[in-house]
Amino acid sequence: MALSNTAVPRYYGMFRDAVIRGEIPVCKEISMEMNRIDDLIVNPGVYYDDQAVEGWILYCEEELTLTDGSDLNLLDSFKVWGEQVFGWYYFVERSVYEPNSDGRGGLYVKKTVKKRLINKQYLIVGRGAAKSVYDSCMQSFFENVDTTTTHQITTAPTMKQASMTATVIAKQNESKNREVITAEVIYYWMIALNVPFECQKWHLNRLLMLINVCNIKNSPPKKMGRQALMSRNSALNAARRRKHNSRG
Repeated sequence: MALSNTAVPRYYGMFRDAVIRGEIPVCKEISMEMNRIDDLIVNPGVYYDDQAVEGWILYCEEELTLTDGSDLNLLDSFKVWGEQVFGWYYFVERSVYEPNSDGRGGLYVKKTVKKRLINKQYLIVGRGAAKSVYDSCMQSFFENVDTTTTHQITTAPTMKQASMTATVIAKQNESKNREVITAEVIYYWMIALNVPFECQKWHLNRLLMLINVCNIKNSPPKKMGRQALMSRNSALNAARRRKHNSRG
């Protein structure tokens, strides 16, 4: 199936049919979420992409294992949750600057860009729902397949506490440094960046994120490359010409 703005998501459709048959009772909040998904199905501006969902499922079941080395078979609930993240897309028009082939000058062109609808997901589930395994599946996928940003996955008792760790850092010119990170290396980073030793009791992911942020803030600003400088100047010149209604 290609992109469709009328298709019913595969795993949500199976879940909804079971609810209608009375096999799965749902609470008020789940019913509200089902109504929201039904609205997305009939929304002509939102598209469902089954290939993106199946790609995530295939990665998890083919590449990941349980802690004892056995195969990982995603729960039906995982597939419904993952479908919410990877299944919905919309399109926007953006003006993108394209330099000429000779590198001198350029022009702005309008392009249609596909964007994912859901960028933040909250799951309110009870104990024993294997939410930590789902977290691991999402984290591994974004670290190995979609590496455009550093996605932070967290489990917290409340939504407010989960939002406190929502730092995202764009990866730029990522080096291929394969240094083995030991406790002594982390302590060295903390000393070099003046991170208080009280932070050693934090969760490791949170501590490493703080170290990363401190390192970025203390780094000297990068010089603008030739191509980026030309693009910026061209954009400024175009803005000035529009402002003064001039062709020069």
